[in-house]
Amino acid sequence: MNNRRFNLQDEVNGQENRDRMGAGVFMLIFLAIPLQYLMSENYGVALNQRNMQSLQLVTGATHFAKTWLDPSKWEKRFEEFQDYIDKLAAELEDKQRKQKNSKKTFSKEGESPAHEVISYLGQNMGYYAHSTRVRERKQLIRFRVGQVFKHKTLGYYGVVVGWDETCKAPAAWQQQMLGANWKIKCQQPFYAVLTSSGDSRYVMEENIILVSGNTKMTNSKLLFEFLLERNKGLQDYMDAYDSTGGRFMPRPAVDALYPDD
Repeated sequence: MNNRRFNLQDEVNGQENRDRMGAGVFMLIFLAIPLQYLMSENYGVALNQRNMQSLQLVTGATHFAKTWLDPSKWEKRFEEFQDYIDKLAAELEDKQRKQKNSKKTFSKEGESPAHEVISYLGQNMGYYAHSTRVRERKQLIRFRVGQVFKHKTLGYYGVVVGWDETCKAPAAWQQQMLGANWKIKCQQPFYAVLTSSGDSRYVMEENIILVSGNTKMTNSKLLFEFLLERNKGLQDYMDAYDSTGGRFMPRPAVDALYPDD
């Protein structure tokens, strides 16, 4: 049998292990008798009591040998101990993740945008992906903060600066912007973006097409440079541009909001 952690082999050496265990039991019993004699000489107990003590000592030695000198028992205990360690590590990791995501504020001294600014942009209701709640990333969220995109139908470029799992905006806004099927469309993820038009928008996932910030706009200018030039607000959200990944890197205050992005 192959152990998933230690690869112990007990089939080949099974008989040898049993012989070794038997020898261990014999030695314990062999040593138990003179030990009992020594005890009786020192403490002067009665014959029946000495016999009882001898029996208890031999029984205890036999139990110890069967429990601790059998390699198959070692293997089982190793597995149980490793399972315990794995469980403990998983619980610790889950606890740390919950503590990280339970933090409600992300502003740091000298960082922009400030906590109050984010709340204001979200009308103090967390609208348009402007909430101070730390987000736990889920599999249904396709895009990440800092990624560059092109709008599928309107053709403008932009950068993702926040997201909601579903549309979080006033009902009147949803009806006006999403049309007749707004109740269906609002169930997909929505993204706060800064655009090449110099404004901020709230875009549903189906309209986002990822592109690289290294895309050439002119012979002398790349897309990320074009965006920085057209939308000054990017500097409030983004700390740097990663040319290798073709995306912007969020400032610490924003990164704290989306720790998994």
